[in-house]
Amino acid sequence: MKRRILLNIILAYMILPFIIMIRDYIQIDLQHDQAKYAGTFIEYVKSNILMLVFILPTLFLIFILTPYNSIILWLNVKRIWSKILYFELVLIVVFCLCGTFMNVWIYPYWKNVYYLFYFLPISLAFATPLHFLADKNDKI
Repeated sequence: MKRRILLNIILAYMILPFIIMIRDYIQIDLQHDQAKYAGTFIEYVKSNILMLVFILPTLFLIFILTPYNSIILWLNVKRIWSKILYFELVLIVVFCLCGTFMNVWIYPYWKNVYYLFYFLPISLAFATPLHFLADKNDKI
């Protein structure tokens, strides 16, 4: 269980900010898309460091990783594909709950279907290390 907790903290506070910064670097510096931020990438990181390093990982740990780990341990899921799908299910449920506040539902449902495929790489990136590094050696 200690390994699972440590791995969740590492995933939330190190891997998630790294993935977000890579995505934003590609969008701001390489694609020169000024919709997210009008300045350079360094200015963007300096202005959003608190959000990138503390607030988003904490919310991710509380609202995504905690329910996912609770479901996996409660249902005693063994297969990696089931774990990836459960992770995606947690992401979709949180997105649907947040969608009521972000006006996602003003668009037709068929325009929001691509989020199923948008969340799949994220599910792979987080559920796979949890499976191989925490679940393979954990005595449940």
